[in-house]
Parts: sequence; C-alpha cells; structure tokens
Amino acid sequence: MQQYSEEGRTGDEFFGSEGPDPGKTEKKKPRVKAGVAQKIVRVFTNKYLLAFLAFLVWILFFDSNNLISRYRVKQELRHLERQKGYYEREITTNQQLRELLTNDLKSIEAFGREQYLMKRDNEDIYLIIDEEEE
Repeated sequence: MQQYSEEGRTGDEFFGSEGPDPGKTEKKKPRVKAGVAQKIVRVFTNKYLLAFLAFLVWILFFDSNNLISRYRVKQELRHLERQKGYYEREITTNQQLRELLTNDLKSIEAFGREQYLMKRDNEDIYLIIDEEEE
C-alpha cells in the first residue's frame, strides 16, 4: 500500500528511500528462536515482577522484621517457653514439699537428714556414693 503525497510521489520516495535494489539480494540475519531465551528475558524485564522481587528482598533481608531476626526471636521464644515449663514444674514440686514440711514433724526430720545430713547426737552418718551416679 503506497501513499501519495501532494507532489505525486510515494511515501518511500518522499523520505528518500527507494527500497531494496532489485538486483541485490538481502542477507537474512539468523533469527533467534522466540523460544526459551526470549521468554526468560521477557519475564525478568516485567516491571511488576521486578517490583515484587525488590519488595521481597527488602522484606526478607533489610526490614526491621526481616527473616533472620524473626527466626532468632522464634528460637528465643521456644527456649523461654521450655524454661517456663521447667519453672512451673519446680514451683508445684516446691509447693507440695512446703505443704508436707509445714504439717508433719517426721517429714521435717527426714528432710533435714536427707538434704542437709543432719543427725542426732548419738548417731553416726555413713555416706555411700555410687560411682555410676557421678
């Protein structure tokens, strides 16, 4: 389809190009397949994907609540929860022992002998220590 200007010339003639010389054959450039390489380039030049990747990198590494600090905080939370469970068990054990010691004189004497190696005046105490327990 040729367009004519006011002077009667075609659009190609008007701009100074007469087209390919019919006597010369054009060399065709080897065409890269519009396959995988171009699709990959097209995907990674998508501005929305680049913006999403930049946002993701920012959140994962540079933000104050980044992935590394969240992992550390979660590990510390697990450690503290384990300590909480341990101390709660110790509290219940000590409360039971306190109740036992406040109500029974024989249990006070047994506790003093076992824990603090207390003895009566006319007694001797012999400690037997298992080597396996050490």
